[in-house]
Amino acid sequence: MRQVRCKSGLMGERGFLQESYSSFEEFQRYDGIYHICERLGYPNGSVGDVWKWNPVIEKSVNPSDLRLVYLSNTIIQRKNGKIVPIFSRKKY
Repeated sequence: MRQVRCKSGLMGERGFLQESYSSFEEFQRYDGIYHICERLGYPNGSVGDVWKWNPVIEKSVNPSDLRLVYLSNTIIQRKNGKIVPIFSRKKY
């Protein structure tokens, strides 16, 4: 993961979601505690979809710094209340 300065001013990391967690089960446990998907703007019950889509996120030790990074090559649209990613991914 790449080091970046987050909105709070703290140094944090930016990278793909799957780089932050060792497995889907670990991500699922953290989401149950910290509501990560909801804080990233995804509806409840979409943990598997978020893991599959593997979005680029930014985070630090401050929980308010967790955010979805919209890169120029990433487009996310809503269909029937669900977020659907449409993108051509490149390593940054």
